[in-house]
Amino acid sequence: VNWVQLNPVPGMAPEAATAVHWPLLTWRELCNQILEPLSRAFQKWSYAALPVKIAFVLISSLPLVMVFGTLYYVAVGGRGAGQSFMEALIKIHCILNRMPGTNMVRENNAVSFLVVNAAFFTGLFTFAIFLGIVSDEVKNTFRLIKTGDYPVRVRDHVLVLNWSHHTIPLLRQYDLARRYAGNDTFFRRPVVLLSDNPKQDMDNEIAERLKSNSLDVITRSGSPAMLRDLTTVAAASAHTIIVLHPGGAASHASAEAAKAST
Repeated sequence: VNWVQLNPVPGMAPEAATAVHWPLLTWRELCNQILEPLSRAFQKWSYAALPVKIAFVLISSLPLVMVFGTLYYVAVGGRGAGQSFMEALIKIHCILNRMPGTNMVRENNAVSFLVVNAAFFTGLFTFAIFLGIVSDEVKNTFRLIKTGDYPVRVRDHVLVLNWSHHTIPLLRQYDLARRYAGNDTFFRRPVVLLSDNPKQDMDNEIAERLKSNSLDVITRSGSPAMLRDLTTVAAASAHTIIVLHPGGAASHASAEAAKAST
């Protein structure tokens, strides 16, 4: 086997190519050392609440407000021209964040006009980030509502784990008891169902086979053996937990695991 060392930079001698290649590697390592912590911080920040994200964007725009505000203050002539430094900062802040009513045309000289326009075009990116955060949060909220992935906010409810051929008869009996048991507190409790079946399939089957207007069943898709999914259906605050046998030997073990975890 003949090993051949490839020239990292075509058209150059190996010694010269090595001399050029090492600074490139050093520059790449420096960029990676800077970008990698920023990427990790951005990933953590993306899971924060919406008010935290908005506050972060507004705070991160403060250096831009200071830079462009100082440039604008100097460009218009400063205190001698009757310009307050605070007013310059407020104007640049309004331009960067696209606040209505800010005048960008009536400037005293070309330098201040250029500074204002530079702040305006820079604000395109900051406002796009702000708008993207809000729209993404709204989109995720509607997706969670549509798919039912948000946690259940109930207490003292009846929790049914697993889905089997007994689920609909159980719900039907519960509905009958709810209507004919009078003021029995137990049958007035909300019903929450957790199963590894798709939520849409469970909702469709309940609507088709139960056909009840008095009983609302909250369904969530997940594993009854997973603590995270049990937290989603508020298993710790449930009044009664009913574990159904899904059927099959493997499912029996799953049902026993769900019973033990609750």
